[in-house]
Amino acid sequence: MNQQYDPQKKAGKIIGVVFSVFSLCFGGIGLTVIIFLWVEPFDSFGSTPLEFRIFGTFLGLMLVCFPVALLISVFSKNSSPPSSTDLSSAIKTEEGFSCPTCGAGLSTDTEISPSGDVKCPYCNNWFNVRR
Repeated sequence: MNQQYDPQKKAGKIIGVVFSVFSLCFGGIGLTVIIFLWVEPFDSFGSTPLEFRIFGTFLGLMLVCFPVALLISVFSKNSSPPSSTDLSSAIKTEEGFSCPTCGAGLSTDTEISPSGDVKCPYCNNWFNVRR
């Protein structure tokens, strides 16, 4: 199968890496806040009151859990490899679009839905031309 360069996939990977680095930074800050709040002794002069420790722990957990949840959601969408019947795999040719399943070209009078879905008149496969 012929692999074509897809700039959207490359940009998606770069954005994923940058997002991962920022998420790790925020997670590290959150963990640092939690550790420093609870490591200092309770009965020393100038120690952090219990209310501030609890409040700081919630803020630290937010800094840890929110980026982790976002990373999981970002990478779970991109984890499955595209199938051969992927609806967004229309092939753009010089004449127009062609069906990813049978390779038949679309005529100029082919109806396209507002979301970009098209039904191939030859093999009746649905695919999207706008993604």
